Amino acid sequence: MNSIAAPKPSAFIYRLVGTALVYYITAKLGQYLAIPPGFITPVYAPSGIAVAVLLCWGDQLAVGIWIAALIAAAWPLWVNTGNGAMSMVSGLGIATGSVLQALVGAWLLRRWVGADLLFQKAQNVFKFAGIELFSCMISPTLGAGTMLLCGLISPNNFLNSWITFWLGDYIGVLVIAPLLILMWLDRIATWQWLGQTFKSAQKNALDIASIARLLVHPDHSPETSRQFKQLREVGIWLVLISIVGIIAFGMAYPIEYMVVPLLVWAALRFGQRFTNYSILLVAGLALAGTIHGTSSFNRSTLNETLLLLQAFIGAITLMMLVLSAVIIEREQAKTSLEQANADLESKIEARTAELQLAKHYLEEQVQERTASLSQALAELTHTHESLKQAQLQLVQTEKMSSLGQLVAGVAHEINNPIGFIFGNITYTTAYTQDLLDLLELYQTTYDQPTPAIQAKLEEVDLEFLKADLPKTFSSMRAGADRVKQIVLSLRNFSRLDEAAFKPANIHEGIDNALVILDHQLKATNHRSAIQVVKTYGQIPLIECYVGQLNQVFMNILVNAIEAIAPDEQATRANTSTRHALAARTDRPGTKLFDILQTYSVPTIHIDTELQEKSVVIRIADNGPGMTEETLKNIFNPFFTTKPVGQGTGLGLSISYQIITERHQGTLQCHSVLDYGTEFIIQIPR
Repeated sequence: MNSIAAPKPSAFIYRLVGTALVYYITAKLGQYLAIPPGFITPVYAPSGIAVAVLLCWGDQLAVGIWIAALIAAAWPLWVNTGNGAMSMVSGLGIATGSVLQALVGAWLLRRWVGADLLFQKAQNVFKFAGIELFSCMISPTLGAGTMLLCGLISPNNFLNSWITFWLGDYIGVLVIAPLLILMWLDRIATWQWLGQTFKSAQKNALDIASIARLLVHPDHSPETSRQFKQLREVGIWLVLISIVGIIAFGMAYPIEYMVVPLLVWAALRFGQRFTNYSILLVAGLALAGTIHGTSSFNRSTLNETLLLLQAFIGAITLMMLVLSAVIIEREQAKTSLEQANADLESKIEARTAELQLAKHYLEEQVQERTASLSQALAELTHTHESLKQAQLQLVQTEKMSSLGQLVAGVAHEINNPIGFIFGNITYTTAYTQDLLDLLELYQTTYDQPTPAIQAKLEEVDLEFLKADLPKTFSSMRAGADRVKQIVLSLRNFSRLDEAAFKPANIHEGIDNALVILDHQLKATNHRSAIQVVKTYGQIPLIECYVGQLNQVFMNILVNAIEAIAPDEQATRANTSTRHALAARTDRPGTKLFDILQTYSVPTIHIDTELQEKSVVIRIADNGPGMTEETLKNIFNPFFTTKPVGQGTGLGLSISYQIITERHQGTLQCHSVLDYGTEFIIQIPR
């Protein structure tokens, strides 16, 4: 209904005249329920009719609404006041406000909701209520304002008249518009139902006795039985709503809340259209009882009474519209689910048939395809293992990248307070020295302190403080310098997430890794401190993936530290043993292996060398070395000599991939049991 086709000329005339007549008749009926001075009604049905007509039949019928509203407003004013000019002006204001209000409300509803889905969803019901709440302010503003200017209402009564005028229009829209719109949307089904009912009544020619018998004993077809059961339920509902209505609105007992469960019953059992009829019925009962003074809403003034009535009708109407929409949403979801299940079952049946055919075909082909499938399986297994290895390597690389970002953030956060501490140590040292000088001058000038001061001096041990404070500040400065160096190394090392191939200083990467691992190099209960010997050559900047190369340095250095760490006696031999090992013929003749025999303490030796076409980095340790079996598997994924749960076995495998695949270089490992291990990295220049 968002786009409305233009009707035929004859149909347009019928609709225009019919709309004007219905609007005028309901307006006259509404005026009998008006608050003095006689033109503001508590439930103004024409407002709801106007919105419904414009939504269902189009804005061109606004002319009929305007004419009917003008006559319905101006004529009674003229009769009551005898002032034709003022009555016409007021009528024009009221009519114009009524048409504008309906046009604005209908336009906003079409634009933001659409009449077809207006009451199908709870959120649309709230949109409808919100739009009409504000659009219904147009008519009272123009109407009551015009009447005020013409002197038909006093300024003291303007606000009350405007509020009641507004609420009357709003309640009229809430109660009447949904009913008419739903009737229009269901018009085809409604006429079909009425026609079938009429034909059935003609065919069966049921008399009153047979109808009563069927109501009591529904022994006919299942569909007819269901209809008569529902009819009996509707009859019970009507009896109960009548009883509650008579007590609440005919005897002034405050039990109007009892209509709420009955309305909920109607919404759950009889559908949305019946619910709207029920709302209209309850509103009519409440209005009739209030007008006759037999309602629980009656108060000392008619104005207050009708305002309470409007609040009651508005609340139950909005509540029932929302509940009906929620029920419809639930039914639609249920229908969609059932349809989806049916579609799924159909697809499963079709797919099952296809699978049966495929199975038959595969069974026929299995003998001749056995050999090829076996070969494909072997290739697939190999591919799967390769992909699994690549995936794990990517995961490890991503972890290191995330670690780099985290380290960079932590380094940045630490750098600020450390800079503050480092900057203030100088001033604090100077200030403290000034205080000590002042104290010494004071002692020189006043060499006989009071007993209290003398006692305090002995308590704090002033001489000790004077000697220890400079040492304390010196220690603080050294600690701050250390933290500053670590932060700088962390920031440099955090380039793990850099993916660009660019020039870098490899010495800087090695040094940063050593700074980060410095705490692991210190002495422990099981070994003395590990010394690091660096013999760096004159190496220019080389093109590399900085972060990945840093990762390789870190992995190799960590392995060297962990190899030395377990037992000092097992990780270094005495001088005589070293000389004996040096004479062995099975040791590799590498550059650093010849130097390792000179160290009698745990040592990691790092050497860099610039060759003609490459840069060589050697990292050796005098740890326990490795067996030949271990050495063969050192670069295999998931190979580790650590206990379960203490290593992934991916560090050296990823390092090998970074050097050989990413940098087109080589990574070699030489190791002799009880002698040491050396890694040799060669990167093209």
